[in-house]
Parts: sequence; C-alpha cells; structure tokens
Amino acid sequence: MTKKQVAFARKKLQFYFKKWEWLVTHYGWKFDVFYCDNYHDMPRSAGEDTAMITYAKFRYLKGEIYVNLEICSKEDKEALEEMAVHELTHMLLSPVGEDALDDQLEYTTTTISRIFLGTFQSRGE
Repeated sequence: MTKKQVAFARKKLQFYFKKWEWLVTHYGWKFDVFYCDNYHDMPRSAGEDTAMITYAKFRYLKGEIYVNLEICSKEDKEALEEMAVHELTHMLLSPVGEDALDDQLEYTTTTISRIFLGTFQSRGE
C-alpha cells in the first residue's frame, strides 16, 4: 500500500460517510469514524482481514466505525462507497443484531445496503 492509495481511500471514505450519513442521522443517530493505519490499530474484536467494524449502542443512538486503511486502500471507489453504506446500515440493524447470528446479520446488512445504493443510484444521486 502506498501513501497515495491510503490518502485516496481516506478521502473517498470521508466523502461517502458524509454523503450517506443521513441514513442514520435522520433517525437521531450520532457516530464517529476512526481511521486506523492497519490491523494493529483496530479494536481487538476486529479480525486481521477486517476492513471496517461498527459498534452501535442503539439505546443511545451512538455509533463508532473503525476503518482499516491498509485493507481499504486496496479497494476502488465503488467498493468503498458500498462499504461505507454497509457500516451505516449496521447501525440501523443493531437492535436486531444482538440476537442474530453473524452470517444472518451480515447477509441482511449487505442486502439492505445494496438496496439503498441501488435506489439512489437509479435516481441519479
């Protein structure tokens, strides 16, 4: 990974989180995004190949998204946008996530985030 790739990924992700933040802020959510250089800077619960991980406290409508720039710098802008929307969708689904199995929750999150993306891309947004 080059410094240029990391800077590109960070800049694009900042743009996409800002573009799509309304998905959660519309419902009162507040969230922070933390950009980590690599796996070692990520929270302990993140796997070595984890690109992003979201922690949501739905009772308080607060979330934290951690981004592994080393992993994300390998992605193109379309993938980065999809990943940003995916993580925001995790916040919306957090109330049901406590009882869901990981695979089921990831499937649901991915499906809904792609619906969001497809709906707004078809409208030219």
